[in-house]
Amino acid sequence: MLLEKCDETDPKKGGKVERTMVKMVIEGGAAEMRGVQLGSKVVSLNGRNAVGMAYQETLNLVKKLPRPLTVVLEQVAAFRDAAQGVCYTRKDMGQGPPTSWEAWKPQYFVIGGAVAKPFVLQLYDSKRDYEEVSLRGGGGGV
Repeated sequence: MLLEKCDETDPKKGGKVERTMVKMVIEGGAAEMRGVQLGSKVVSLNGRNAVGMAYQETLNLVKKLPRPLTVVLEQVAAFRDAAQGVCYTRKDMGQGPPTSWEAWKPQYFVIGGAVAKPFVLQLYDSKRDYEEVSLRGGGGGV
């Protein structure tokens, strides 16, 4: 799984608090097998409270804490990351409109993500291709 920083409003103090959330779950990976869902937020690591902990501190703990690592997550009711998904691109470069649906190719798109600057559009042949690039790219993978 890939972790990312997110900011949310502190219900008690009203200010912003930094949280760490699940940005990507690898298809068929250990996290998916254990039911980890996109958008879930880290609550604790090996019993240490991680709510309000800075993202970088959370990642450092993930790297340093002894294994097996116990991660408690707060699942979000419904989370959809609009910065990634499937889109269709045109296969041919002709001047006119495509004459059939076969002229379009499904591709996995990501805006920003683990290996690009924010607002950069990336196209991949599949979600798995993106996951492989992300894990090689040194994002906050776990």
